[in-house]
Amino acid sequence: MRTPRKGYVCLLVGLFVVFLISATYWTFVPLRRTCEAESQSKSNRSHIPVGSTISYIIHQKWDDYNIPTVFIQWVKSWRRHHPKWQYWFWTNDSGRQLVAKRYPQYLDMYDNYPSNIHRSDALRYFVMHEFGGVYADLDIESLKPIDPITARHHCLLSLETEAHGILLYSTPNGQVSNALLACRPKHPFYKFVIENLHRTAKTDVFSSTGPFMLQKRYDQYSAMGCYGRDFVQLAKPDDFMPSFDDQPVAIERLRLACQKITIEKDRKRICKRLRQQNYQNIFPPPTSYTDHKWVHTYTNQFRQKYGKSAEKLVDIRNLQINITDVKLQT
Repeated sequence: MRTPRKGYVCLLVGLFVVFLISATYWTFVPLRRTCEAESQSKSNRSHIPVGSTISYIIHQKWDDYNIPTVFIQWVKSWRRHHPKWQYWFWTNDSGRQLVAKRYPQYLDMYDNYPSNIHRSDALRYFVMHEFGGVYADLDIESLKPIDPITARHHCLLSLETEAHGILLYSTPNGQVSNALLACRPKHPFYKFVIENLHRTAKTDVFSSTGPFMLQKRYDQYSAMGCYGRDFVQLAKPDDFMPSFDDQPVAIERLRLACQKITIEKDRKRICKRLRQQNYQNIFPPPTSYTDHKWVHTYTNQFRQKYGKSAEKLVDIRNLQINITDVKLQT
């Protein structure tokens, strides 16, 4: 015979299960509606190439116009391989202007981030949603025109090299990176990212605005079943980020990971390759569109590795690469 106490427990458990199902449903349904609404919206298509929905705009960003000279060669690589694309350069001032004018409801959160790194991370999501195109950190080198892959997709996320995803982060399906993004304007994925930035605003930079946050949002978004123009494609690691981080600290982490006994085939394969390369990057494969140089400007290793080219600054407007000085209309 069931006692009253056990009956109450069963009732509470049942109510809790119903609550979880309801919460999950009302989390997922609005996003599905967002997919449909955003795909029907009339976004600014003046910069969108024929046959694709990803804008012909390259976005890059620094605190101001004076960038370390180490970046010059990589900035020029984008202009060399994409002469017909617009090149928009963002600064702290123009970035804040975008948020203030187009996303004023998020300005307080944006201003109260603890560092410029947080704001720089967040800004790229606002830029992607508002204008679309390709965003690339200044330490991303363009190896060849990116058009063939952007023409086939509405929204692309880059994955870090397998050595990072599998050995360092234990993410067998790959670790999403926010160093290179490509998308059509007004895509619901970036609307979803922006609307949830407040949930992680007080955590560390990787988890609040960086790649760990973006990975989590991608996992949530992909589970909702947005398809067609609203689908987000994961690029292969070799497409955009074939090289691993070769800073001493990162190399040591890779060595330690490869010393662990494992039966996982992928880990064995990657470690075998790293040992053959003596834990040094080799030239990217011919299929790669870009390569990430893993320049950590916020560390002392940046100055130690690049010396004077890390300290000497140049005004990017003097490089004769036909940049667009971003000035927003109200």
